[in-house]
Amino acid sequence: MAKPAFDCTHVGFEYSGLIAEWVQRYKRAGDLTIGRLLAQLLSKRLQASVTRWPQAVVSVPIPMRRRLWRGMDHAEQLALDVARLCGALPYKPWLVTRRTTALQSKQSDAERWTNVSHAFAVKIPKSQQHSLPDSVALVDDVMVSGATAHYAAEALKQAGISSVQVWVVARVCPDP
Repeated sequence: MAKPAFDCTHVGFEYSGLIAEWVQRYKRAGDLTIGRLLAQLLSKRLQASVTRWPQAVVSVPIPMRRRLWRGMDHAEQLALDVARLCGALPYKPWLVTRRTTALQSKQSDAERWTNVSHAFAVKIPKSQQHSLPDSVALVDDVMVSGATAHYAAEALKQAGISSVQVWVVARVCPDP
């Protein structure tokens, strides 16, 4: 892939140590207290690094089966908290999954790209289609290969959004 579909990335932390442990507790055990803490930490980092604020926030959705199994969509809750903490940015639940995907954490980098290829769609209510924001922040917990962010941003841009920033709590750094 030559260029990602998103315009920039803002990363709170490296995915290691305590941050990795907290992300897993939030994601797998539904620990909302840890989720709010992660949102606060990311928001502080964003306030120090974002120079051009988006007009709205969206989250990377998870397939419905996984949402039901976990009892929540952790990225959606994270996005809601971050949007509130970053000046009450509007949250837009427009990004949806077209199909069930395998867990990205079980995939190699190459498999991640195939797994989420064209897995996202944008569903905007007719009443809101006339007032699309020019820019959005796409919120997720962890970035590994960038595949999920790429295909989610691609769907948002195809829907008419000009600029997509990716905001993630943590990024997995490749081994040296």
